[in-house]
Amino acid sequence: MFKSIRTLTYIVSLSFGCGMTCAATNVTLPSPMGHKLALPRILSLPAAQKIALDTAPELKRLKYQANALQQEAIAAGQLKDPRFQAGMINVPTDTFRLDQENMTQLKFGLEQAFPRGHSLRIKSQQKNTLAAAQLAKRKDLQAQIIRNVRTSWLDLYYWQQAQAIVKRDRQWFQRLVKITESMLAANRTTQHDVIQAQLELSKVDEQQIQIIKELEISRAQLARWIGVAAAKVPQPKQLPTLPKVPTIENLQAHLKMHPELQVDSQLVNASQEGVKLAKQQFMPGWNLGVNYSLRQGNELDGKSRSDFVGIQGSVELPFFTHNRQDRTLKASLQNLDAAQETQASDYRRLNSALQAYYSTWQQLRKRDWLYRAKLLPEAKEFANATLTAYQNNQADFPTLVQAYETHLITQLDYLKNATSRLKAQANLLYIAGQT
Repeated sequence: MFKSIRTLTYIVSLSFGCGMTCAATNVTLPSPMGHKLALPRILSLPAAQKIALDTAPELKRLKYQANALQQEAIAAGQLKDPRFQAGMINVPTDTFRLDQENMTQLKFGLEQAFPRGHSLRIKSQQKNTLAAAQLAKRKDLQAQIIRNVRTSWLDLYYWQQAQAIVKRDRQWFQRLVKITESMLAANRTTQHDVIQAQLELSKVDEQQIQIIKELEISRAQLARWIGVAAAKVPQPKQLPTLPKVPTIENLQAHLKMHPELQVDSQLVNASQEGVKLAKQQFMPGWNLGVNYSLRQGNELDGKSRSDFVGIQGSVELPFFTHNRQDRTLKASLQNLDAAQETQASDYRRLNSALQAYYSTWQQLRKRDWLYRAKLLPEAKEFANATLTAYQNNQADFPTLVQAYETHLITQLDYLKNATSRLKAQANLLYIAGQT
């Protein structure tokens, strides 16, 4: 067993991690959410992205949560409902008559509470800020879904094209078996060469089985975003064209506008509103009430007893603040610090990923040119030349097998490099906030 054969096994068994127009549709199937899903004839990358965005329940969830917070913001800015009070006071217990005693009253009142300082306005603003954070999170999730669909689609593309390459090159190894058998019949080679040629053909068949396994795994990963039925639609044979990557300077300048950092920014704003709200608790709160007391019966002079009207107010005085207001303010300041540190941490992580992806993308572009300009044609020429030399007894059989394997490995390497380059580009576009 040759080292090149082990290399081939490694490359084919290696699984990748995670603009074309959409073709006309011809199949309609129900989606998991109960909606009818139109499937394209050819699963181009834009078609897969559209299906993923149209059917993602995560996006709908964030939209509903943002709408709920916007409604809560309106409610949070309103005064509490007034309290209605009704009762009887000074009722004589000997007769329970309401007109017997002068001070017996039927009392009705309304009381309204007024929160401390500008608490209502701050609570409303905080809810609106949290709603904005959910909308920014939804935008970031859209970009993540597009990136994940692109990388999953490219994984599936790789294994489908690898299957086609190995199937096509299998004919070379079949030809090799026939050549050795013919040369053995003419006493120009040994039985050993024939057996080894058959062994190499069997190894190619084993690689086809391995590729099918990896292909189905990749299809399942893509189905996570677009559904099982859509993932089974055939892909085009050409690699897709992704949007152009901005310069590293442009990417660096606009990094702070990334949706994930916008989420962090809104959460920092919400924490700042929390600090303002905590400070309002050091201000007094007010309660204002008005009541009307109805009296029955007559005075000694025969006149009807007068009714009473009363107004009263109360104040919440923040005297004991050490274990409530002071600690609430400290907690809100700690939450603000945590939100700011999260924002700084996410910026560092995105900036580091930007540098890594950009460097990887540049190197893969250079390798792509090298494969197309030199390695692919040279590997094919070397395989053909070695076969001619073997037939003329100018090269041994192991050299011929190595030439055939090199040609196959070079094709798979080129395909891997091309899809890896586009995956790095997809990650850069995500960091750039472009879809």
